Amino acid sequence: MAKHVLTNAGIYFAGFDLTGAMNQCQVDLSADAVEQTVFGDAAHNYAPGLLTSVFAASGFWDVTTGGVFDANIGTADDVLIVTAGAPAIGNVAYILQALLASVTRGGAVGDAFGFDVNVASRKRFIRGQIEQLASVSTTGASDGVELGALSASQRLWAAAITTGLPTGAGKTLDLTVESAPTGAFSSPTTRVTLAQMTGRGQAIGSVDGAVTDEFWRFKHTLGGSTPVFPIVAAFGIVPL
Repeated sequence: MAKHVLTNAGIYFAGFDLTGAMNQCQVDLSADAVEQTVFGDAAHNYAPGLLTSVFAASGFWDVTTGGVFDANIGTADDVLIVTAGAPAIGNVAYILQALLASVTRGGAVGDAFGFDVNVASRKRFIRGQIEQLASVSTTGASDGVELGALSASQRLWAAAITTGLPTGAGKTLDLTVESAPTGAFSSPTTRVTLAQMTGRGQAIGSVDGAVTDEFWRFKHTLGGSTPVFPIVAAFGIVPL
């Protein structure tokens, strides 16, 4: 397997693209090993416990980035999408329903003014992929991808962030997730409806299995006169 040199990563949080402000990031995923060793066991016995999903990043402060952190410190269930490598359709993405736990700012004389942030997820992390990464100006849909069917013990999560303000007033963006038996999407079924967005924003939703369809896509419906919305959207399948 080819090794990867981290020269770029997409970081999208609470309606903002923070990629250009960061120079270091990591996603820590773990599960507690709960000991259940009893008399008669020949070795330690463990059961899987609570999951932990934590995101940490460092970068250089600017007015926009600082404002995002100040406005969202202590806010639960902000949407965080992080790409493992350059942000591109099909690339691995981690989706967290995030609590911005801490922000530290500072630096020595002569240094660039930096910051460190720590984000904790209140729910399990979602390993998925980027499905939409573009500014949309007309109603349409993403190309779609074969994620596979959902078993009765699985859930599909879908998340989207609009990273800029649409031009003009009265603009709306409605995002849904559709599934279909084939990649032609000739008779798609709506599986997830995300909250409507009217500007810079975020939304997340899910559907539980079983779903036999194997192909999935985002559909976007725009309202208002000549709207343009920059969208980052990702989805992934996880156990219930």
